[in-house]
Amino acid sequence: LEAATAFESFIQQHPDHPHIADALYYLGIAYFEQMLSADRDQTATKNAILSLRNFTSRYPEDKRVTKAREVIEACNVRLAEHELYVGHFYLRTDHYQAAIKRLTPIPKQYPAFTELDRVYLYLGQAHLRAGQSAEAVDIFNTLYAKFPDSKYVDKARKTLAKEY
Repeated sequence: LEAATAFESFIQQHPDHPHIADALYYLGIAYFEQMLSADRDQTATKNAILSLRNFTSRYPEDKRVTKAREVIEACNVRLAEHELYVGHFYLRTDHYQAAIKRLTPIPKQYPAFTELDRVYLYLGQAHLRAGQSAEAVDIFNTLYAKFPDSKYVDKARKTLAKEY
């Protein structure tokens, strides 16, 4: 926390300093180190992404760009996990529209997320429980098509069979 504060202060006070690239990179890493689990606030995760994207766009030839991109991807995974966690919480607590709102953007925002099959299961369940059967069937069909070997395919089929 102290490192992030110091790097932010340095960047603000010395925007043209020759070591500003170092400060931007290490600011992003400092935020990354503060990243919390998926069930907690993700402000540090978002700050890490912003800082490291700023770094990679301003200094694309820097030798640390590859590492910065890897950290950004790890942050994106955490954000996807967070959205999945919150969406599943809403589903479990019978707030189906809120679950749909949280889960729907995940596949588009985080296409490399490794748990998209679970996202589609929860999203289909939320639509079904919200009385949106056609949407649920579409979502489950997407799950079947994109992830035919997923353990969630059987759960989705059982969920649909229960409703019909």
